Amino acid sequence: MPAGPRTRPWERRAAGGLAEVALGVGVALGFTAWGSSIDESPVTRAGQVSALAALQLRFALVALPLLVLVAVTTVHGPATRRRMVLRGSCAAVAGLVTGLLGAGQVYALRGTPWPLAGLSGDDGRLILMAREVIANGATHSFYPPLVPYLMAAGVQHLGVAEPAFVLRQLLIGAVALTGPLTYAAWRLSVRPLAALCLAAVAGLPQFLPYKSYSALALLLLLPLLVRLLTWLRVSRGLSLRGALGRGVALGAASGLVFLLYSGWHVWAVPGAAVAVLACFPWRGGRRRLGGPAVLLGGAGAAFLLVAGRYLWVLLHAVTVKDSYCSLVTLTQPGYFGPLPLSAALWDQPGVWPPLGEFAGLGVFMVVLVVGAAAAVWLGLSRPLVVAPLAVLAGAWLARFWIASHLARDQASQLFPRTANVVQVCLAVLLVAAALLVLERGRALVRLVRQDDSHPRPVAPVPHRFGAVGVLLGVALVGAMSGSALTDAYLPQGPNSPTAGSLAWNAQQIRLPDGQCPAFADGGRCGSPARTGPLPADVDYATSTPSPDFARQCVYPWQRKARAS
Repeated sequence: MPAGPRTRPWERRAAGGLAEVALGVGVALGFTAWGSSIDESPVTRAGQVSALAALQLRFALVALPLLVLVAVTTVHGPATRRRMVLRGSCAAVAGLVTGLLGAGQVYALRGTPWPLAGLSGDDGRLILMAREVIANGATHSFYPPLVPYLMAAGVQHLGVAEPAFVLRQLLIGAVALTGPLTYAAWRLSVRPLAALCLAAVAGLPQFLPYKSYSALALLLLLPLLVRLLTWLRVSRGLSLRGALGRGVALGAASGLVFLLYSGWHVWAVPGAAVAVLACFPWRGGRRRLGGPAVLLGGAGAAFLLVAGRYLWVLLHAVTVKDSYCSLVTLTQPGYFGPLPLSAALWDQPGVWPPLGEFAGLGVFMVVLVVGAAAAVWLGLSRPLVVAPLAVLAGAWLARFWIASHLARDQASQLFPRTANVVQVCLAVLLVAAALLVLERGRALVRLVRQDDSHPRPVAPVPHRFGAVGVLLGVALVGAMSGSALTDAYLPQGPNSPTAGSLAWNAQQIRLPDGQCPAFADGGRCGSPARTGPLPADVDYATSTPSPDFARQCVYPWQRKARAS
């Protein structure tokens, strides 16, 4: 019989990678949809406890078979099967961890079609922008346009009655997909277990269900930059066609992330530029610059093709003065730890930010700093270290530069958001340090075992069930943190100062048909949302009027004292 067409290596790798991504996405969305089958009341504490326990039980029922499968194939399976099972299990766990968060949001919003924050805050602005697109065909705002246009498309082409209903699904979907998409982005550069650890350690602390698309955009930036630096290092050995294809793929992906949420690019671009210059293959003469130039040129051209129009709009808005002063703005600028989920913590002088155990620093922050130092020590030449280190430095300097002029310029210019960039960079450096330590440890063991002068043979590092241990650790952390983070956003009474007020408010908004959500307090709810076309003479990204900066940018207890 004639031989069938042979599959080329890159085609096999691409097919395996797509299958890996599809599995992670399927697990994430499937577990999220499973949350809709929980029939407990989301507004009573007994119902919330029962639902949280049900989510944990379901998580275990999915995770345990994966662990057993990996353990069995480790002992009995051939190498090819072991690799296949490990890749699939890592992708599945990545989807399972954020699928648990998505299922928690589905339960928190049970009985209401409105998004988590209802019609207030950033959600309210996105809804106004989507209605502007529906009425006028476009939005003139300089806010990232991808989410509003998707909301408008849901109303115009899918028959959804209200753009807010589309936003609810988009936010829950972004929460669920953060794990598998971030894992897939890291898989471009590292192996499955490392990609899983990077996605979990960097991603879980950024959980933000009422603005989940922004956290997703932040977590995708670094792996894309690491991949660019890796290809740039070897670009002299690539064909021009290969360099162009790689550059176009990365540029298009970065453009989509930019359209999803562009704020992180402001802090990442300076460091990314330095990282590109540091990894550029300068040696070898001008004749061999074709590959690097085509790679970077293709990336830039694809980025502009996807996001150039919006970039032009954003550049014309750089002179806009951001006078919004939140409680986060008043935190001492050297604090990069987690932010409170309760406004009550801000109302007492001296409570926030808390003083940590080590000279004001928390233990986890000390671990992050030690990890960053170890990563620099062991792998400063690696793109996995260069990229987060450069972005960290740029965001660090920009933060203190803007904050140092806060009182003089009467503008915050979003500098508090650099804390998220710093957190993600430090988390990536911590995982990078762990990977480098393991790599050096294995090399040292091999070196000692080859030394004939050693009096006794050195036992190899026990790593037969290392994959099972890593998967178990990530699954346990994902399950416990997922329960804690979900609980923080469950509905909590009227006028609650906690994050639970977001879901509570979403349960109290009257539907367009005049009915109240199923779990509205006492069966009563607020006025229906406005659904008519809106004028296009205001920028819905910055339209909320704010009081005088000097009066607004004070601590709550100072504000109360002035009022009295």
